[in-house]
Amino acid sequence: MFLHGNDFERTYSTDAGAIGVLAEVEVRGDELILRDLAIYPDETAGKVSVGVRQMLSIFHRIEEEARLQGFRKCTVEAKRLSGAAPGRIIKMTRRLE
Repeated sequence: MFLHGNDFERTYSTDAGAIGVLAEVEVRGDELILRDLAIYPDETAGKVSVGVRQMLSIFHRIEEEARLQGFRKCTVEAKRLSGAAPGRIIKMTRRLE
């Protein structure tokens, strides 16, 4: 459940292994904002290579959870720490209707 001011923390199974997600939750009306999103391998999974396919799968699952809770828009904000263009700020907004 997404509650304003709380942390959102989940572990998702992907074909690459278990992936943990952590973010700060902000709610503005019918918009869910996940700030400082962190994606990391679950401690039981060891080293996991998270590619675009796994990232999109995780984002789709988060969007579905948000839709079920009644949100109509979802924004994710993160800072890329590794891979291509480290330090780059990522912001993605999608309508959930």
